[in-house]
Amino acid sequence: MFNFPFSFSLLFFFYFLCLELCFIAFPVPIFTVCTCVTHTNIVYRIQNSPMKRAREDVLRHPFPTVYTDHFETSLQAYSDILIPLDSLCKKLGKTRENLNIYDPFFCTGMTNSKLRSLGFNNVYNKNIDCYKEWEEKSYPPFDVVITNPPYSEDHKIRSLKWCLESGACFFWLVPNYTILKKWYKETTASTKGLFYAVPTVTYTYDHPEGTGHLSAPFSSIWVCHGGTLAPSLLGQWKHALQGKKPCSITLAETAHAAGITEVKRANPRQRMAAKKRAGFAK
Repeated sequence: MFNFPFSFSLLFFFYFLCLELCFIAFPVPIFTVCTCVTHTNIVYRIQNSPMKRAREDVLRHPFPTVYTDHFETSLQAYSDILIPLDSLCKKLGKTRENLNIYDPFFCTGMTNSKLRSLGFNNVYNKNIDCYKEWEEKSYPPFDVVITNPPYSEDHKIRSLKWCLESGACFFWLVPNYTILKKWYKETTASTKGLFYAVPTVTYTYDHPEGTGHLSAPFSSIWVCHGGTLAPSLLGQWKHALQGKKPCSITLAETAHAAGITEVKRANPRQRMAAKKRAGFAK
């Protein structure tokens, strides 16, 4: 009678014996082939894994991006500017439900959900190249810009210039050292209607892949522009904060009054070490 287990075992014995002989005779080619096949299989499995595809879907943009720019603004940060937003609604005869908010920079779409959780239903934040929108003027009408621009390359400069040129009310969230930069001072030198909101807590910024620490390695600041409405917005904001404890925000009419001081920049090695400690580099 045909003994299947015995025959199957015998077959594998001769297979591995032949493989051993081939390896002795041609060690480098056989090892290389085996390694390449194994590596290819592993790479294929990783690249086609559901987790990998999910990450690519989350971070897929139809325009060039930088990985370290993908950090979402926290709900705390949005909550800190509710008072001036409500004041703006009254000035425009609107409510939170129909105030038109424009955030030109798209990360993963959390801007929409977080602002909606605060009652703002008309939020325009699309996975679109905003620079192309600005050039073509294809963005919808809006009442206010609320944005946390990418910090890499020249995004801060370009976004600030566009916000100022638009003449609209805006709330521009950036690292506080930004207002000390020469380009910032030159860009805003003749601008009226600017004021500043300085958080008393360190904001958190979430990456869709969970990388980096929740607490940012820098302090943030809201650069606010109200145009002719600035004195009223700032005055009502100050009044609403009087006697409020704890208070998560302090206000300043000028960049100098914001109390941001120049800090000597660390050398490249120190900056890399700080990034590693904060989880932004390996």
